[in-house]
Amino acid sequence: MKIIAATLALSVMLPSVVRAQAIEDDGTCPKLAENFKTIYFGFPDIKKDSIARIASWKASCASKAPVGKENVVALCTAHMTSEGSVFFWIKAGVESELSGYEICDYP
Repeated sequence: MKIIAATLALSVMLPSVVRAQAIEDDGTCPKLAENFKTIYFGFPDIKKDSIARIASWKASCASKAPVGKENVVALCTAHMTSEGSVFFWIKAGVESELSGYEICDYP
């Protein structure tokens, strides 16, 4: 009986944890994706309605955090028009800006 209760409690908690990773986007991620398409030759085609801003790189498909000492401006994720997803970001410092993306084979 305790196992069933623990399983039910976990199944109730998991969706809220996943939702907590996405944060309200002020339009930064769609604009960033549009800019990346012109800046980065290899940036993939993405489904516009799947673009989301996330609170932590750990919520993305990336295996490690974006490099650099700059402050995070935006962490974004989206599904590609083909299979997979892409994690993209922008960081800014006093006199520098750093951006990049990582393609994942799984959603």
